[in-house]
Amino acid sequence: MAIRGVRKDIAINPVGNKAGDPSEVFVPEHIELRNGTVTHNKNWMRRNGYDVAFNIAENSPVSLLIDQGVGFAVTENGKIFRLDTLAQLSVQLQGKFTDEPYYPTFAKHKEWILICDGGVPVKISTTTNDSSVLSDAPNGKYIARIGNRTVISGYEDAEGEFTEFSWCALDTPLNWTTGDSGFASIRKDGEALRMMRSSGQYLYFFKERNTEVWALVGGATTFQRHESASFNVGILAGNSLVLSLSSFVWIGHTGDVYELVGTTPRIISIKYKQAFDDLFGYTDLVGFDFYREYKIRWFSSRHGKTFVYDYQHKIWSEENTWQNGWSRLPFNSQMYLNNRCYVGSFIPNGQIYEFSRDILDDNGAAIRTLRQYKVEPFKEVSDAGMISKARFRLKRGETATSGTPSLLELRCKVDNGSWLAPKYLDLGANYDKNPFVDVHLNLFGSQFEFQLVETGAAEYLVTGMEVTLKPQGARAA
Repeated sequence: MAIRGVRKDIAINPVGNKAGDPSEVFVPEHIELRNGTVTHNKNWMRRNGYDVAFNIAENSPVSLLIDQGVGFAVTENGKIFRLDTLAQLSVQLQGKFTDEPYYPTFAKHKEWILICDGGVPVKISTTTNDSSVLSDAPNGKYIARIGNRTVISGYEDAEGEFTEFSWCALDTPLNWTTGDSGFASIRKDGEALRMMRSSGQYLYFFKERNTEVWALVGGATTFQRHESASFNVGILAGNSLVLSLSSFVWIGHTGDVYELVGTTPRIISIKYKQAFDDLFGYTDLVGFDFYREYKIRWFSSRHGKTFVYDYQHKIWSEENTWQNGWSRLPFNSQMYLNNRCYVGSFIPNGQIYEFSRDILDDNGAAIRTLRQYKVEPFKEVSDAGMISKARFRLKRGETATSGTPSLLELRCKVDNGSWLAPKYLDLGANYDKNPFVDVHLNLFGSQFEFQLVETGAAEYLVTGMEVTLKPQGARAA
């Protein structure tokens, strides 16, 4: 006798759930996740939204945000602004290269903020909040603080090479020519330097196909190459390098994403390999650690992509805005200042946004939280069958009382065919206590793909999906 009207749960949360009975629950592999974050209960909830916090009167992208003192912003044309008054500082940067993305680097040493961009470095006093040139330091692109030294690299030395790096005198960040200031060179192996960062007592020189590590040893030597910590993985895009709460993470010269575990690079992007392969060869990728969310976000302007790695749950996803189609988040720089997260605009409008859980949309546009997954519910009992109905379990809204109506858009695909016409499900009024929404589907096949898109200004959260199954075919009897 055939089984009729069997109800089974689909575990639509994007992480493993071993609490349910395997015979009663399908656990699909998610094909796509967008604009969400994993909750403490392992559900998929809408990401943060953003809104304008500062508006600099400059028609330029914001290339650097500095989380020191009153907060500072550097625009792509090299101008520097203080964020408490939005006033422009006296001296601007001059080193913009037209053939590559413009992302200056900075270091804080004592009361000074030092900024490098390949031109003459600029220093900002956190006492006077004004800028001036750092004339006796090399015109490098990369700067890092390590112990009681500040180091600059990425400049042309006397031999026409870009392998030399220099450090300031002991705890004297404005002295680069006398005392115990000095310089050394990384290997002249023909591999271009793409980025320099410090961590603990070590300097990391990320080159095209390998990474050289130097240790701060002090004394007359000051820095010494650390052979055993160096490794044969380079970096595709220098600005993709992120120092997260746990380790360095970057997009390597192979197109894989690596995390440095001790002294060993480990690939963490196996499940997202194809997405990064599509970007291979592009050097515009820039990444930032949104450490309060335990996430790294990488932005590609050429591809209009935002890749997200949740290093707490080891989950990859993407984030987008919606303007009659997906487009990249307009973020170009990032910092935390006064317990708030700010991002500089990629659009040439001089805007700086706050990025917060308390902001329910993207500068007025609805956030579309998406998940897409595939199931084969009949493969153990039948050749095919019907999904007659789906029931969604919801957590109702608890914040917004107005704004975009909250809807669930459901799209279905059967046996790798075309997407069927979407169904739009009203998620109920705010504070609605009924946790269920039912929809009749009457889908016949063996393999079913579902796409859920949540929109709205209230805190709606789809926490479960139950389907009613009717197996058919030779094995169903």
